[in-house]
Amino acid sequence: MFYVDSLLDVMDTSTLYLHQHQLLGVGLCDLLHCCRVSHLTALLDLVHSLLIRHRIVYKRASVGHDKTQPGDNNSVLLYCRAFLPVCEGAQQYPDTPTPTGDLAAGFTLLLCHSPPGGQTGVRETVKDCFLHFGCSEHVNATISCRYLCHMMPNKDVMSQLEVALANHESRLIQAWLQCSCLLPTDTSMLQELTRLVLKLGSVQQIFSKADIDTTNSSDDLKSKTEMRCEIERYLQGVPGCVSVVLKTSSMALHHNICLLTGWLVRHCAAILYVKTSLSESCRVVPVPDSEGLRLFFLQMMLEAARDHPETTDRTALAETLKGFLAHMKGSHGRVLKVLESVSVLCPSIVVDVIAAMTQAVKTSESLRGVGVDKELRLAYHSVLKNLGSHGNEEWSSLLLDS
Repeated sequence: MFYVDSLLDVMDTSTLYLHQHQLLGVGLCDLLHCCRVSHLTALLDLVHSLLIRHRIVYKRASVGHDKTQPGDNNSVLLYCRAFLPVCEGAQQYPDTPTPTGDLAAGFTLLLCHSPPGGQTGVRETVKDCFLHFGCSEHVNATISCRYLCHMMPNKDVMSQLEVALANHESRLIQAWLQCSCLLPTDTSMLQELTRLVLKLGSVQQIFSKADIDTTNSSDDLKSKTEMRCEIERYLQGVPGCVSVVLKTSSMALHHNICLLTGWLVRHCAAILYVKTSLSESCRVVPVPDSEGLRLFFLQMMLEAARDHPETTDRTALAETLKGFLAHMKGSHGRVLKVLESVSVLCPSIVVDVIAAMTQAVKTSESLRGVGVDKELRLAYHSVLKNLGSHGNEEWSSLLLDS
């Protein structure tokens, strides 16, 4: 730490026009490679401060306020060879995603404003750093999210990416979707990244084109095909993220990934679907077999919830059923048929939402304006009779209210 304190003193007094690359040289690089994990965060912050100081010098030179010195290129080369490998290696430590993302962003900004240098054998352009730290599936999602939050508001970086990478906005949208799959929705960095991505021209164009009525009424097959291919590019990384989350993550992320993929299917299916011949892997399942498969999967899920309550949140399942009841307004017969199956396989979950079911039945009758709907009541009674005393009490109460 004495070396670090001394280096900070030099930084505070130096104009950085001396042989700073020799000062940093072997000492700081060796320290980064051999320090304890508990000290790594502080050292990464120190390196980030160094990058900021040098970037200020190069930025002043780029606008004509100053001139770069012969040692400037040497400094950039040293950073490339020494600090980038350390930054990439720090990804494996769960306690360092924030400083690692900041350091990666600082290095990219330094490359953006520094004079051209020689070949370093590592990532030496803004494009290379962006593709690795911002878009690679091998980088921690927290690091990528933090990195992109630094990069996107910077006009100089985005201008260079626009020239060097023709599909840079597509890459940003892909990276955003990957972060959305792998990070909790209440993460402040993810919310900031979402705000930045929604300002992209490509995203705004998608929202204007994705009006289903407009898309379906369009006779321009070429336009439809181009839009479908574009959205397929955006979504190509999502299946891999789903597999990762389901294998390793918490129940909160499981819930998040189910919601996200459900919304993607709901809103993108009409655009991605193409009426053409089915491939060998997409054979149509006959209706009786399809119904049997549906009941099989429903039984497997509910039996797992019943037999392993420690891994399945019963409250979350009840909330899902409550949301399902919203469809009573348009298709009460199918909704009650599913609830009847659930009431047989796992009645305790249906008991938790029995009041909500009764209210949904009353609301459906009220909206239709036909008074008591005998067919609806009969279907609802088929559900309640599987719930024992709870179902009998609810049925008696419903009859009294009528």
